[in-house]
Amino acid sequence: MLTRYSRQLFVLVFSAILTLVIIQGTTQVDNVMTIESGMEAVRVIICLVMLFLIESTNDQRQIYTPLLFGISALYLGNLLNFLDDIYDLGRPQIALIEDLFETAGLISVLVGVTLWAQHHQNQIKYLLKLSRIDPLTGLLNRRAAIAAIKAYGKEDVQEPGNTSPKEWSFKHEADKPIHCVMILDLDHFKGVNDTLGHDAGDKLLCDISSLLQQQSQNDCIIARWGGEEFLVYHRANSKEECLDLALSLKYKIGHHPFSYDTTPIKVTVSIGVSTYSAEEFYLFEAIKHADTALYQAKAAGRDYVQMAQ
Repeated sequence: MLTRYSRQLFVLVFSAILTLVIIQGTTQVDNVMTIESGMEAVRVIICLVMLFLIESTNDQRQIYTPLLFGISALYLGNLLNFLDDIYDLGRPQIALIEDLFETAGLISVLVGVTLWAQHHQNQIKYLLKLSRIDPLTGLLNRRAAIAAIKAYGKEDVQEPGNTSPKEWSFKHEADKPIHCVMILDLDHFKGVNDTLGHDAGDKLLCDISSLLQQQSQNDCIIARWGGEEFLVYHRANSKEECLDLALSLKYKIGHHPFSYDTTPIKVTVSIGVSTYSAEEFYLFEAIKHADTALYQAKAAGRDYVQMAQ
């Protein structure tokens, strides 16, 4: 069986010989447009054959196969027309075969282009997903979380004073007037990586993410904020409700039986919480205050919930 490089060399040699034969035949006619069309078809076939041989995934071969067949059929139709011009055959059967080749070629090329467009559209969707989703935990990343909070809060854009970067405020919702931002940080997470390895740390982050999604309410926005930090955004009826949610998350994480292989992992979490009414809420300010409260929770001995002052 020929190797990939042997097949590529064979295609190049065969294409070169075919091209030379056509060039030699073109000296017998003056139809320049037909000659140029035939040469262009040969070049396109060479490119597509090379792509077909190089590609290794089935989905891409399904794209290149109809393109290769279609352009080959168009080329054969042009070649018959070219030979008809040279030898002045003038047979109706030749014209019928030319039409069949050209029709089949156009349909096949149309199918190939459609598949190619769908493939690239799927690639774009996949890349957009990668730009929004944290690849390890499957949670929203930082940028996507900010966009989601804006969309969820029915954004009103304001620029209070000379604040930089631009901050967002949100319209008042009568049923849940309090905006709550929590930043959670796993205590002594570095020790897990140092003692059990980074695979254990990655698994723990994934387990924490699943637990947050299970325990948080449906209207929460949860994101991996960076490293071992997570952000939770919640609309509540009161500040006490926000505090209750934070305490519940701390309790659930602290009492969950995390493990790696057969080794149990004791996990605690520190949480900083900032709450604002709709009239005074600015997203980046709330995040900054929640982050400050988180450091205060760490300073208080960890495994602690601190409300922003």
